[in-house]
Amino acid sequence: MTLRADGRDLGQLLGYALRPKTRPGAEGDYARLMGRYIDEVAFREAFDGVLDGLDMRVLHAGDLGLVVTTRRESVFAYRLSAESATWNRDKAKVLRGLAHLGIAAYAYPHADDLHDPSVRYVDVIPCEDFIRRCCTQLRTRADEVATGGADDGVIDLALAAGLDTGWVEWEQLPAADVGTRGRGTGRITTKSAAYWVLRACKDLVDHGLARPVGKETDGRFQLLERYRHQVGASATLEGYRVLTTLARVDDELLDTHDPTGAHPMPGRPPKFADDADVAQDAAPNGAATGRHAAPGSQDGSA
Repeated sequence: MTLRADGRDLGQLLGYALRPKTRPGAEGDYARLMGRYIDEVAFREAFDGVLDGLDMRVLHAGDLGLVVTTRRESVFAYRLSAESATWNRDKAKVLRGLAHLGIAAYAYPHADDLHDPSVRYVDVIPCEDFIRRCCTQLRTRADEVATGGADDGVIDLALAAGLDTGWVEWEQLPAADVGTRGRGTGRITTKSAAYWVLRACKDLVDHGLARPVGKETDGRFQLLERYRHQVGASATLEGYRVLTTLARVDDELLDTHDPTGAHPMPGRPPKFADDADVAQDAAPNGAATGRHAAPGSQDGSA
């Protein structure tokens, strides 16, 4: 092939890799390009070199297509600052980031889980309850350290991740709050912790990392293989390590392999397109910033 044709194939393969919902089995050109990447060493090295120049790397190459991730400085890194004004508020970023960390730890609490391809499910209400229990444990342990107790490595990690802001904000919210006025009547509001778990799950769906299961009000999501690879790439994040440590000793943690559980949400899901209408509810002035990242993001955002 000519250099021009090879260059076109490299660019086309990158384009497919940046569309996470596309699969080689559904796109003939994608399947052909995946064949080149897997079988042709020179082509693979050229593609990996292009990715390296863009501060990206391949996590997985196979039936899913190419699963790629970014370094913090990459122009392709996902940042909350790129979202609408609603998400630029500090409190909203803290809550959304903690929800993403909670989902990852809830689904993959053990290191071995990151090598287990079996299907995992996340239910909004039990996941929110898990995050709440973690916040309570962290606050209690932090209070013990502050009053002269022994050093606590988990608290040290939590403080390094900025989770002290997260557990304060999360515990101040009710688990679920349903609107009673205007267009939000009957819908979960931003004043509810369940809203932020649902919002994070919707993020995963939008990025080809999860799919909804059942009715919208069921609040159940199936995590896809691509998500497991993304979590594995970010498993060293302090916030994730803290929550997985707590998850491993949580007697109330549900089996995320179980596809039959029934934990419906109260009310209806929010209309996320209308988030700007309730920005003031989500992020009052004076909230502290959050520094914890969602597994799968490399820039400190959720």
